[in-house]
Amino acid sequence: MENLKLKALQQIEAASGVLTPEAVIEAAKNPESVLHDAFTWDDTEAAHSFRLYQARKLISSVKVQINTESRTISTVFYVRDPSAAKDLQGYVSLNRLRNDEELAREALLQEFSRVASMLERARHLASALQMEAEIENLLTTVRSIHERIEHRVS
Repeated sequence: MENLKLKALQQIEAASGVLTPEAVIEAAKNPESVLHDAFTWDDTEAAHSFRLYQARKLISSVKVQINTESRTISTVFYVRDPSAAKDLQGYVSLNRLRNDEELAREALLQEFSRVASMLERARHLASALQMEAEIENLLTTVRSIHERIEHRVS
């Protein structure tokens, strides 16, 4: 099935020279398309899903400035709640993390895991393009920091 989807996407790209979300949706509208089932066609359900996406964007857009003795830090105020089940949404504030060392550690571990995953993806892409040397050093550093946080004793 994945090969069929890839072939369909390649056909869309070949038709116009570029692959755009609009072109993919247009092709997927056809119920016979292998791409059709990748989309929610019920407008009520799709609208709700989009509003959830917008709410997540809103939550993650809130920034806070923290003044320390040596500098001012601008960062997100809400992050994914590390105590929430993987299949559930949930956010926790920076204030709560500051008062719960274990939760703060778990939140940092989640952030570094995401960074490592993104670097791993970049490494695969760089490898496919024969440009991987620099990425490997970054990935090693991020994994090292993750490990130090993970084994940090409270």
